[in-house]
Amino acid sequence: MNNNRKKILFDKFSSQLSLLKENGLIDVDLKFDKTYICPLCLNQFSDIDLISNESKNYLTEEDAPPASLGGSRIALTCKKCNSECGHKIDYQLKELIEHEENSKFIRGTIQRGTIDYDGKPITIELTSEGKGVLKAVHDEKRNNPSIFMKFINSVKKGGVITFKPKKNRLNSQKINYAFLKTNYIITFSKFGYIFLFDSAYDKIREQILNPDKEIIKYNLTIHNHHLKEHIGTYYVLDKGIKSIFNIFNLKSSLTEKSYGAFFPIPMISIENFVTEMDKRIVNKVAVFNKSIYDNSIDLFSEIKEIKKIINWIKNEN
Repeated sequence: MNNNRKKILFDKFSSQLSLLKENGLIDVDLKFDKTYICPLCLNQFSDIDLISNESKNYLTEEDAPPASLGGSRIALTCKKCNSECGHKIDYQLKELIEHEENSKFIRGTIQRGTIDYDGKPITIELTSEGKGVLKAVHDEKRNNPSIFMKFINSVKKGGVITFKPKKNRLNSQKINYAFLKTNYIITFSKFGYIFLFDSAYDKIREQILNPDKEIIKYNLTIHNHHLKEHIGTYYVLDKGIKSIFNIFNLKSSLTEKSYGAFFPIPMISIENFVTEMDKRIVNKVAVFNKSIYDNSIDLFSEIKEIKKIINWIKNEN
């Protein structure tokens, strides 16, 4: 683990916290001279918590999107939040991409499953070699040799094959929450604590940490091939749906897809935002006015720029 990278992230966010506190822009009592607040559970940590053997719930690097899909380590979360999210929802995005690749038999995909023959399953591994060519390898240890040979003879005579892939772990609701968490962390990496503490986000944090129950309805992620040309962060300017719009890639070893996800400003409740966006998103395409996030502006040390964001959020127009 790159402790230097962790310290850089810790110093960046903790310095912003102190700056916001000194200027009366947040109402939070900071426990330490240098404080980092986990963006998910909102517990406070000191620089001692950067060292794993010094703390049971130490700070860990958080990647968004998941590192397995090309994401970068852009923030810190506590070990408890990181582990629970990884176990409960993060893996859903990788499973989603793999499922889409397998369903289209993208070249290089490998699927394990069974073929039914004469009422009995034959275990195989199916590899797509492209151009409609599929290569099946059977598991000698799991298959009855005599049944398998009968199956081969049937295939040679032009028999019909029905392949049943191994059941995946996809859950549509948890996929939405995985996108929500990725979007939340990306937004945090761009804006830090400027508006994170608002109670409007309490339900969002609760949902991310409790994906087994529905606390909010969230299906505000869109995908189309045009998004890949606009990777980055944007401000949605329209009244009623003012928000942060993040466009990011999910990249596997075989494919790359771009997604856009909305994150409402705290002046708009998540319920009202979802209702309004449902009217705007048609066939996974949303129409709205936007401006791009300027990466040259420092929202972690320039108080003037920080106040511009706060004013934009509070201005209803």
